[in-house]
Amino acid sequence: MPLKEIHDENEFLALLEQEPVDFESMRHWIEQEFKAGRREAVDGSAELFQATLAERGLADQALLILRIRAAHHPDPEVFRKTCEQEAMAVVGPSPDDRAMVLSAGFGEEIPLDECFQRLELLRALKPGTLCYDATWGAGTVHGTDGFYKKVTIDF
Repeated sequence: MPLKEIHDENEFLALLEQEPVDFESMRHWIEQEFKAGRREAVDGSAELFQATLAERGLADQALLILRIRAAHHPDPEVFRKTCEQEAMAVVGPSPDDRAMVLSAGFGEEIPLDECFQRLELLRALKPGTLCYDATWGAGTVHGTDGFYKKVTIDF
């Protein structure tokens, strides 16, 4: 599907009310606005888009918008705690998902982009997913355990 041209915030907000959401066009507009230096003007729209995606159960897309917001924040270290809190809100109350956010490293001194990469990887480890370990070889994800913060893999 081709990207829809969005000219201003009003068009963006009108698209936000549509079902299904035109995620790619809206993501593209947000990124272009950030790159054009209009961070303060677009961050509120991006936050609203993120919240709307989360409400509609589109957690992976909401996390991507949060990641874009973090990449364009003037002080990522100040935004770090907000990222962890908002990621928790996006993934919902599931203990496994919340454990994944905590395990992604937002509370550690690693780059925020790496935290988001870790979270994406952890969220991708669903039962039945094929994976590879340098020592053990190929395996299949059996399940996750939020309490012990472990992923069980059958090799």
